[in-house]
Amino acid sequence: MTHEAASALRDAREALVDAVSAEEQRAWPERWARFGPTGQRRCREDARFHLGVLAAAVDLDEPAVFADYVTWARRLLAARGIDPAHLDAHLDLLRRLVDAALPPGAAAEVARAIAPAAAGDEAPLAALPAGPEADAFLDACLAGDGPRAQALARAALDARGPAALYEQVVRPALYEVGERWLRGELSEPGEHLATATAQVAIAALYSALPWPAPGPAALVCCVGGERHDLGARLLSDLLALDGWRSSFLGADTPARGLGDLARRQGAVVVALSATLPTHLGDLLGAVRAVREEHPAARVLVGGQALRAVPDPAARLGADGWAASAAEAVALARAWKP
Repeated sequence: MTHEAASALRDAREALVDAVSAEEQRAWPERWARFGPTGQRRCREDARFHLGVLAAAVDLDEPAVFADYVTWARRLLAARGIDPAHLDAHLDLLRRLVDAALPPGAAAEVARAIAPAAAGDEAPLAALPAGPEADAFLDACLAGDGPRAQALARAALDARGPAALYEQVVRPALYEVGERWLRGELSEPGEHLATATAQVAIAALYSALPWPAPGPAALVCCVGGERHDLGARLLSDLLALDGWRSSFLGADTPARGLGDLARRQGAVVVALSATLPTHLGDLLGAVRAVREEHPAARVLVGGQALRAVPDPAARLGADGWAASAAEAVALARAWKP
């Protein structure tokens, strides 16, 4: 029933976005007018995001997915001076509209996915441990100090190798960049500056990395809509360093045609990444597309979007899940022909 309910919710999403917008305008006319055209458009986008994550939570039969997303959204709003009570009112409205729009069985499944979030059952988000090297690299990236970031990356590479550089320096630094943006301490352009500085620092080391002869094929990408691609890029590098012919497809890779490309490339492994919880539905779609078009491939999933999903591989229909690039490489190594 859960897959059918999720499909019904996705089919009704745009009509529900219209209904939510109309009801909010009627219930809170002064606030709606104060938002103006830009704010009203963002409210519609937010409703679309909420419904997308909710559909993924229903599809996965895991209410904790939506509760985790609401925790994230509450932090985002509070850091920007927006009363999270607005979100609570929005969720209550959404629940009532879904109940009226969907068949009873589907509406009951959706209500079950909303309930923990509406009740405020929120689990704390785990921090990613960092050390002095990661802190120094973070400072350089935040300042846009490319030479300093490159020097720190090279020192870590020489001392401990590429896997430690990626996992113990770059990854925690970029995680903190995302956290500062979420807390409202870093602007979106500032986040872009830090990420681009880190990307350039890593790319500057490519000539120094011990690339082996390429072996079996692997494809790595971020799913449709997901633009946070540095983690997936690092995984692609580590797979290549482990002897794979790894092809990185970049950010925002559509599911359509992905499995066909994997088949034509002869990919043994297809690794799919999603960072934001709003892209869980896209991750599900990408897994299913690869399964349909290239069933021989091993599908590996990862990214922060999966942090609230128990046993992500089984829930998404993938062959494996990894919490880090190093774990992903170890898992893929066991699948080498």
